[in-house]
This record gives sequence, structure tokens and C-alpha cells, in this order.
Amino acid sequence: MAADDSLQEQMRLLQQGFLARLPARIDAMEQAMHQWTAGGEEADLRVLHRLLHSLAGTAGTFGLRDTGEESRRLENMVASWLGNAKPTKADIDILTLSLRRLRGVSDTISMQ
Repeated sequence: MAADDSLQEQMRLLQQGFLARLPARIDAMEQAMHQWTAGGEEADLRVLHRLLHSLAGTAGTFGLRDTGEESRRLENMVASWLGNAKPTKADIDILTLSLRRLRGVSDTISMQ
């Protein structure tokens, strides 16, 4: 039973760390998005893709299934742009709004 309690405590600490770093992760996504829209550099878009991929892969592990699913959807959108699909203004607006939603989730969690 003690090993089970220890594992639960380790998971709780990992979750706390994940949640504590979530605002900085969203900051990095917004920064990459801003840099990409300002300069059009593929490297910035690749950074955004990597950040979304990472969040999509870990959010569900820490109880944020919806955040993970939204991140995966955005990751796929950005991946299509890296695959030479030309984003429309509406696509960019959707990504911007979606990042704001992720920010809202992050802010709500950090206030708890």
C-alpha cells in the first residue's frame, strides 16, 4: 500500500509541476505565433508545432483531456501549413483564438 501511495504522490507532484509550467508553455506558443505572423519564418512555425505537439501529448496525462485534444487539433492545423498548405486569414484567426482559449484554461487552473 505504501508503494501505491508513493506513486500517487509522485503523480501529484508531476501534475503540479506540469500545471505550474503551463502558463509559460502558452506564452511560448503565443510568442512563436506572433513571430511567425510578423516575419513569416518557417522556423517560428516549427517551434509552434513542436510546442503544440508536446502539450497535446502530455495534457491528457495530467487530467486536461480537452486541452490535449484542442492542442492536437491545432498541431494538425500547423502541420498542414508546414506541409505547404497556405493558411488563410480565417485559419490564423482560428489559431489565435484557440491559443487564447488555452490561455484561459491555463489562467483558470493557476487560480485554483
